[in-house]
Amino acid sequence: IPTISCGIGIRQDSIFQAQKDAKTALDMALSRGGDQFVIFHDGKFEFFGGKTKEHEKRSKVRSRVMAQTIKEIVKHSDKIFIIGHQYFDLDCLGAAVGLSKLCLNLGKEVYIVINSYNPTIKNFLQVLLDDPQYQNIIIDQQKALKMKTKTSLLFVVDTQRTSYIDMPNMILEFEKIIVIDHHRRPADWIEQALICYSETYASSVSELVAELLSYEGIKLKKFEAEILLAGIMIDTRGFTKNVGVRTFEVATYLRENDAMPEAIKEYLKEDLESYILKSQLISNLEIIYSNIALVVDYSQVCRDNVIIAKVADELLNIKGIDASFVVCKIENSVLISGRSNGKINVQVILEKIGGGGHLETAGAKLENRSIEEAKEVLLKAIQEYINENRNI
Repeated sequence: IPTISCGIGIRQDSIFQAQKDAKTALDMALSRGGDQFVIFHDGKFEFFGGKTKEHEKRSKVRSRVMAQTIKEIVKHSDKIFIIGHQYFDLDCLGAAVGLSKLCLNLGKEVYIVINSYNPTIKNFLQVLLDDPQYQNIIIDQQKALKMKTKTSLLFVVDTQRTSYIDMPNMILEFEKIIVIDHHRRPADWIEQALICYSETYASSVSELVAELLSYEGIKLKKFEAEILLAGIMIDTRGFTKNVGVRTFEVATYLRENDAMPEAIKEYLKEDLESYILKSQLISNLEIIYSNIALVVDYSQVCRDNVIIAKVADELLNIKGIDASFVVCKIENSVLISGRSNGKINVQVILEKIGGGGHLETAGAKLENRSIEEAKEVLLKAIQEYINENRNI
């Protein structure tokens, strides 16, 4: 489906600088999947449109070029460090393990740096640590900063937002940074990166990394392939959302390396306490605008951001619901998870309050707000979205 993108630069001092800003705005629009207008004014971006779903790119030329370029940069780096977003999840871990395998294959010293992580990766982390090759690969930020040198390389996976990175100061310490992501580019993206390999059509960053490995013909260990496949399964909700031909091609490559979906499902089973907690949250369900499900955890019983996402997914199974939002407070942060069947763009809604993601999957994090305040902010963003699209 043909779409139109436009970049606008506004300057009072220089027409030439305005033209440069317009090009920057257009690049931003295209990097976010196109089909939108972007205005760059006073150092800030404003986004309009972006309502259509990203389409899978059939040509693999860019990804093959990226694979070769990344490989060359790794070869010329003495140590490689890999970080992700806050609450390191399975997609982060899958990408990190895949990149570690690439680096180890090239004889490089590589480390995965984790500060906070999602409980769903606990079992997979243990499998990783049980392998002699990976026993010392997971380190903390303090150790990483002591070990890095001027020629070290930093990979940032599954995010390109400076505000979402698990350890934001890490990006200030490295001269060489490569970002690999599958989300739309935000206004606060990592501008100093040597490479920003971001493909919004991809199901997950695990898919992108596994595709790079397949080009190199790298043989994976069974647990490496399963961690990569788990990252894809989580982000596609079991291959039911955001999947394309290339997703299944990558899954075939991982299956050829002995990844077993049955084993992954066993690792991902939730305990009785989590199951009950999901039911408690769903009991707070409100229906707004007749087709949007909203759950607010007023009692603040939820302490797990994985549960928040699972509840948001579950709400889409209700007949007549086109989008769902779950609002929970964990410590001083209010987390909001948004899901959609494609008829409502939750990414555009949550971007209004500092979040981001995809048309069908998005999230936001609000600091130092009460859960009631967060709900009001969200409702205002939803109302703005409805008003903007009323005549479209």
